[in-house]
Amino acid sequence: MLKNKNLLSRIPLYFWFLIPAFLIILFFLVYPMVYQIYLSFFSTTFYSKGSFVGLNNYIQVLKDKITHDSFKVTVSFVALSTLFEIAWGLVLAIVFNTITKGKKFLRGILIVPLMLTPVAVGSMWNLMFFPEGGVINTVFKAFSISQQTWLSSPISALFSLVLVEIWQYTPFTTLVLLAGLQSIPRELYEASNIDGASKFQSFRFITIPLLKSLIFLAILFNIMRQFKAFDIVYTVTKGGPGRATSVISFYIYQRAFRFYNISEAAALSFIVLIIVLIISNVFLKIFQSTTE
Repeated sequence: MLKNKNLLSRIPLYFWFLIPAFLIILFFLVYPMVYQIYLSFFSTTFYSKGSFVGLNNYIQVLKDKITHDSFKVTVSFVALSTLFEIAWGLVLAIVFNTITKGKKFLRGILIVPLMLTPVAVGSMWNLMFFPEGGVINTVFKAFSISQQTWLSSPISALFSLVLVEIWQYTPFTTLVLLAGLQSIPRELYEASNIDGASKFQSFRFITIPLLKSLIFLAILFNIMRQFKAFDIVYTVTKGGPGRATSVISFYIYQRAFRFYNISEAAALSFIVLIIVLIISNVFLKIFQSTTE
């Protein structure tokens, strides 16, 4: 008993403070992930556990045409959202970096979309996209612009989702890049100005190279977040029209809770996890090669 007491007294104090966080990660992250992988090897539905089927669930979801279409929609959604968020975020960061008056007030307004839940944002934009009585078409009508059926065609519905994504998450990219801009020494710009460099040349040869690491980081975070986008899709388009906006996360939800095939949904979730990990590792290797 005395030996056990002495052994416990040798454990650092900070270890005891880490135990609650460790238990939370174990029960809410590790256990669900392990159990999901376990289910992916059985023919489990909502009504029965089923038997061991090996890799059959993975084969079925990889052969499924709807899975392929969902991946195509996801890639389009991620590519468009990331491109516009980085470009618009960089523009806003430059604008905010040059503002001298009302900077704190404008930053407070900027982060408002980030404070809203995706479900609330999606529901709000869904009302704004209404063809009759929606805010956007009402404004168009006031300026004699032809009204649009935003969620009725595949292309406009996908761009509507991209617009909602940009509105909510561009502030995150803006704040990251703004922090990077403010860390760049002003002496570099003054020296380039003395040497006769134009503003575009200063932006190209000073701003972009020094912001490159943060731009890569913002792109990586955006890709990882957008691959698991579900709330916005569910509240704005519900995957429609047809399956034009059915991203892979939404299809996993449908497979599990509408088609009641838990095992195939678990297998598809694990495949998506592997794809995101591969993309992240490739992206990090590219970033390391460009910074060496």
